[in-house]
Amino acid sequence: MTRPSGTQLQMQAISTEYQGTTLAAHGLRRTQPQMDEFTNLSYGYHAETITVRIIRIWHTFSLSTYYESATNFLLLGAKNDQIWAIADRAEGDRLEQLICRGLLYNITNFKIIAATGPFKPIDTTTSIVFGARTVIEDCLHGSSVPLFAFNLRSWLQILPRLNKIATLTDAGGIIIDTGDLEYKRNDIRRVDVTLIDGSLAEIHVSLWGKIANLFRIELAMHRQKNVLLIVTGLLVKQNKG
Repeated sequence: MTRPSGTQLQMQAISTEYQGTTLAAHGLRRTQPQMDEFTNLSYGYHAETITVRIIRIWHTFSLSTYYESATNFLLLGAKNDQIWAIADRAEGDRLEQLICRGLLYNITNFKIIAATGPFKPIDTTTSIVFGARTVIEDCLHGSSVPLFAFNLRSWLQILPRLNKIATLTDAGGIIIDTGDLEYKRNDIRRVDVTLIDGSLAEIHVSLWGKIANLFRIELAMHRQKNVLLIVTGLLVKQNKG
């Protein structure tokens, strides 16, 4: 498995058995009504307010340019529904000054469009577009929106995705082996990692570029413990058989 530019990773030192993929938020239940029926909203512009947690932020780039051309957000609703949101780079820069990953926000004035591939981060038919009129405000009320969510695939679920690029894959497991940091063409760094998942199947992951550097730094902090690695936005490819 290899990664396109949007890959994110999260590592956690654990002493108990790896079990769930979501974690409920602590604190009070929400006290403010929220629009959580996102799937019932039609295409077009909307002035409704949705209350969501922003759980991921990343940039994607165009091979025809030298700059990152879009900012991507993964939003999480109270019903554990995940929403893919996109903004052009200028609007993304503006919105990133207002938000922090992991916190809860009220979002108003957005557009819903059909989600098209390739490289969709989640399996969805719709996505949100943030524009100049989009308003993002802190949500100060208690909420039942989970703290995070992943779409983890077992080895048997990963295999059918070989060489398919429409939707990216999330995988996770305990780190059992890591390779050395290698330098490939154009000085792009790569590190290979072997995970073992809940079914005791081995999953081989190749991390590239900035993610490879980040991984090595994080691993050095936790390598004396069992480390659970979760990687999102993976391409499933065949490599050396």
